Parts: sequence; structure tokens; C-alpha cells
Amino acid sequence: MKMYNKLNWVLLLAGIILLVFACDKNKNTIQQEVKHQFDYSEKYEAQWAKIDSLEKLRLFQSALDEVEEIKKLAFRTENTPQGIKSIMYGLKYNTYL
Repeated sequence: MKMYNKLNWVLLLAGIILLVFACDKNKNTIQQEVKHQFDYSEKYEAQWAKIDSLEKLRLFQSALDEVEEIKKLAFRTENTPQGIKSIMYGLKYNTYL
């Protein structure tokens, strides 16, 4: 009977350890996915800088054309934040035209 109790405790402890490792692995995977989603926003920095320059020169049609390119790229690569930003800028420049 005593051996049976020890075996139960060992199995319970092993199960808890496996569960902790499984949860930690899943957590790391989710963190990597979130990081990946926002990691490539650097690709867009040069394009947004160009758009800001065009806006300062009051070249709204050219800025709108650049925004459309960003929007296409953002939705093709599933970068939702950049896609939403491009939609907002597109609406902004459409009001100037």
C-alpha cells in the first residue's frame, strides 16, 4: 500500500512537470507569433517617411499612391496594424483631393 502511494505521488509530480513544460512551450510559441506580427514594421518605416515627405510638399495624390502600395503589401503579408494605418491615411488623403 505504501509503494502504491509513492507511485501515485511520482506520477502526479511527473504529470505536473510535463504540464508546466507544455504550457511554457505554448507560451513561447504565442510570444514568437506576436513578435513576428509586429517585428517587420521596420520594413515600412522608409515608405512612411516618404509619405510624410510627400504630405509636407502637399503632394497628396502621390502620397495616396504610396499608401495604396503599403496597403497591398500589408494585407498580402497579413500585417494588420500596417493595413489599418494605411486605410486611415488613405481616407485622410482622399479628403484632400
